[in-house]
Amino acid sequence: TLIARHGGVPLLCAAVRRFLGTDPGIAAEALGALCHLASKHPENKRLIFDAGALELVAAALSGSPSVEAAMAGCGLLHNLSCDDEIKRHVVKLGGRDMAERLSTHESQAVRNLAKVLQRTLAPRTAADDADPFGSLFATRTPGAARRVASRRGRRQAQTALRGAREDDGAEELDHDDNEVDA
Repeated sequence: TLIARHGGVPLLCAAVRRFLGTDPGIAAEALGALCHLASKHPENKRLIFDAGALELVAAALSGSPSVEAAMAGCGLLHNLSCDDEIKRHVVKLGGRDMAERLSTHESQAVRNLAKVLQRTLAPRTAADDADPFGSLFATRTPGAARRVASRRGRRQAQTALRGAREDDGAEELDHDDNEVDA
């Protein structure tokens, strides 16, 4: 994006660093901007990760973060974790523990986003790879929690559908709407 190309990511990270202890509201706004930049932009995810944003989010989410800081930090961790390579770093940094702690936050919105983050950071299971169409045609059992489809599962399903469509010339589906847009 234009902001990232013109050096906005390091400036936003510097704002979080500078204001985290003195003005958490400004730090939360900067985290929200980083969350937005990470949404659906793989190149921005890498820039944000390389700028040290994971450590900044961990610091912002320590203790009892405000609703704004918790939403922005949780959303940023989720968006960054949509990249499997970055996800490993989020888990190593304690992302699962942060999500668990935020799942008891006073704000329902934060609790909901923390649950999304928990699902994003959950370890992969053999069942994730069993059905290539499960990501596109998921069914929901009443009363059961809904699992967000993984990118890998969607890609496998889309590849399988592409192969099926080659015979009848149908158009390709493109669904990548799982990320949080702050």
